[in-house]
Amino acid sequence: MFVRSIFALLTSLLMLQACGGGGGSSSDGSQLGNESLAEPRITDSTYEGRDITIEWESSGDGAQDGTFNIYYAEEPISDTDNYSTFEGGQLLQNVESPQTITVPSLRPVYHFRVSQIKNGIESSPSAEARVIPRYEIVSNGSQVIDRVNEILWDRCVYGQSWDTAAASCVGTQQLVTLDEAKTAARAKGMSVPNTRDLLSLTFCSSRNPSYFPRDKYLLSNEMGGLNNPNYTSCAIGTETPSILQSMFPEVHPTLVQIVNYPCSDGYSGNDFVTFNLGKVNVCGSAGIEAYVRFADDLL
Repeated sequence: MFVRSIFALLTSLLMLQACGGGGGSSSDGSQLGNESLAEPRITDSTYEGRDITIEWESSGDGAQDGTFNIYYAEEPISDTDNYSTFEGGQLLQNVESPQTITVPSLRPVYHFRVSQIKNGIESSPSAEARVIPRYEIVSNGSQVIDRVNEILWDRCVYGQSWDTAAASCVGTQQLVTLDEAKTAARAKGMSVPNTRDLLSLTFCSSRNPSYFPRDKYLLSNEMGGLNNPNYTSCAIGTETPSILQSMFPEVHPTLVQIVNYPCSDGYSGNDFVTFNLGKVNVCGSAGIEAYVRFADDLL
């Protein structure tokens, strides 16, 4: 009798183990649920003024179930568990797509990631979406208003025109002297930008020293001019050209652009700018030919 009882007990234990009764992770289902909960994918990000709208979708098991979290900050979020340690880090919980968020300022570049929550399990966060709300596209796509610096810009260099279907500039960029540039600008009711205004378009993809370092400084004699090394441009290693090409395409790092401003270093002549890290590269005679982008100061 004793032997038969031991045999029955061992048989029961073996059957229980074969059915998975002894596996801790599969008994509560959390590990399985985490594996089947795919990370969402941000499908669109749009903005109007300070209102940013994020849309996303999810796939895999339980894609239609659960809720979502949005993490966003003014710098890339490499660790959503510690989102609050990132500049401007915020968390919106239990939201659904699409979600509109009113941000406090147009000046920063905002980074968004989305995760899914189901049965107390959070998926891995989505790939990041970057939104730059300072630029407002106008004039059927041919111009952009920088709402931070309040300047209206042609998206194309003089000689080119905007092609809506191609979403780019077409035609041939024309070389002009400063006087020729002024004449052409007046015909459009616009102007040749000064050095400070043109360099406000500088965009450092590396965030080194910041995305838009020219917003923080003014042209002044105290700074010793724009060629002063303390006058911030993008650090070496930034993608070039150092301008946001989704707004201003067809700009090459060595494309020299003329501005309506005397040489910043005090020499006789005129400033010329390139977007190879965003700086004054040449000081030369106003009679030198270069390229130009027209602007209109809205202030």
